[in-house]
Amino acid sequence: MARYAPERLGERLPAQAEVAGVAMDKSLAERLGAYVDLLRRWNAKLNLTRLDRDDAGLARLVIEPLAAVPYLPEQGTLVDIGSGGGSPAIPLKLAAPGLALRMIEGRTRKAAFLREAVRHLGLDRTEVLAERYEELLRRRDLQDGHVALSVRGVRLDTVALQGLQTLVAPGGALLLFRGPEPADSWTDASPTLTLEAAVPLRSAPGSRLIVLRRSAGGPGEDNVPRGALARRVGPRGVRSAGSPTSGPGCGSSYSTPAPGDPSSRSRRGRRHAAR
Repeated sequence: MARYAPERLGERLPAQAEVAGVAMDKSLAERLGAYVDLLRRWNAKLNLTRLDRDDAGLARLVIEPLAAVPYLPEQGTLVDIGSGGGSPAIPLKLAAPGLALRMIEGRTRKAAFLREAVRHLGLDRTEVLAERYEELLRRRDLQDGHVALSVRGVRLDTVALQGLQTLVAPGGALLLFRGPEPADSWTDASPTLTLEAAVPLRSAPGSRLIVLRRSAGGPGEDNVPRGALARRVGPRGVRSAGSPTSGPGCGSSYSTPAPGDPSSRSRRGRRHAAR
């Protein structure tokens, strides 16, 4: 397989994006290349994440996240759960700079890298919270406070999804980068979640972007079993490379931005991934 050289990333990324059906201009390609280069240098010392230096690994890291851009609104706050090495959160922020970003990462070394990435890439209105995402569910100030939520590589089941959806404002999107489990099985987690799209991804057979839309509040929504969520996930379990165990399958700080009106979201499509 082809290996990438950091100095040529800006040239190679647009070609890979075209293969994946995602538009990318030179400016975005250069900023994504700077992110990959920073991650590569930190990863050599701290082993933050698996970083395959071939086209498939590069596509998974920075190309596939852009498949979620059409489902994001113009403004508001995106929250990314278990941000790890920064994907999909940082590619989404670079492609949709109008959004504020909140990255949640409970492991100290990874949170330190994320803060350096915020500084190095000049990401405005971006915050890193070095805590487990289960703890956020107890914070009333974050409830309904985000226009979208993204998650990849984090252990999920229906109980976890019940809790996580409370972080998203009605009308907002939950963007799940998942494996081959049935897409509509995730809507069983709550009557307020509807399946909007299941977008095939190229990194592994059966992998897809599952887009769920949160509707207005329904019966029992205020009784999400947050304590049960903490017990199910365990004392450290916020990240898993495998399938779900059950169910279907910083530099900068800022005051919480107004989430905006999710109903005014724009299907910006490829032209907005090219920013």
